[in-house]
Amino acid sequence: MEDEHPVDTLRSATEIARRALTLSAVVSVAHGDSREGVGAWLKKESLWAELSPKERAFMSTPEPIKKEAIAFTWHVERLVPLLWAIQKIPDLPALSGQCDPESIKGAVIWPPAGTRDFIESAALRSEEEIEEAYEQTYQAHWRVRDAQLRKLPPPDGLDGEVIFERHWAFNWVIGYFGQAWDDIKADT
Repeated sequence: MEDEHPVDTLRSATEIARRALTLSAVVSVAHGDSREGVGAWLKKESLWAELSPKERAFMSTPEPIKKEAIAFTWHVERLVPLLWAIQKIPDLPALSGQCDPESIKGAVIWPPAGTRDFIESAALRSEEEIEEAYEQTYQAHWRVRDAQLRKLPPPDGLDGEVIFERHWAFNWVIGYFGQAWDDIKADT
């Protein structure tokens, strides 16, 4: 019997733009922005329903666990492939260090601004460009994992945490096995 799984389907520019907006909202709350204010904005912009179950739980908890908030701050790295895929940032930053949060912040819409223009202006890069960037990230992730298994330092100064977060987002963008955001596997 053959193993059946959903076919990978590249997400649309609109889906990616909406995911980038919801993710940026969660990241901003993890960094200390008003949970109530950001939540109200997400609801006003009809984005609240697009939060993943884990994001919704985080946004709904008055006093989240500090460890959980720190984990969500790392999700800024997941924004990088999303914003790049819809041409909101021109280039992918190197995998050897964290992105510049100010350039990411400047590429997204924030409360109380409306989101319609941001979503409508999202233009998906070519499938070839996305596949090439995904493959580079996947290969870098494999090299880091291989070094970990051999108990060696990461090659070429690659940052394993940054790569993991970006690999996660690329897997969602390409529709890897049809997995939902919270269920993505960044396996190598």
